[in-house]
Amino acid sequence: MIRIHDIFLRLAGPFGRTIYCEAMRLRGFDVKMYLRWPSKPLTREAYDELRDLFTELKIIGTPAQAKSA
Repeated sequence: MIRIHDIFLRLAGPFGRTIYCEAMRLRGFDVKMYLRWPSKPLTREAYDELRDLFTELKIIGTPAQAKSA
């Protein structure tokens, strides 16, 4: 739980609420719009780091593919 909190805190600065949107998509939710204001999209590296952590902690099964990153 602490590792998830740490990655969200670290990525929140540069990417804002985009991390929450992508986290929900990784969990299988069909999120069309989450943001209330424009936010910078996750970089491929940030997305991969989030995905890899979720996979390692068994929050998700096999790594999901990004729609856009």
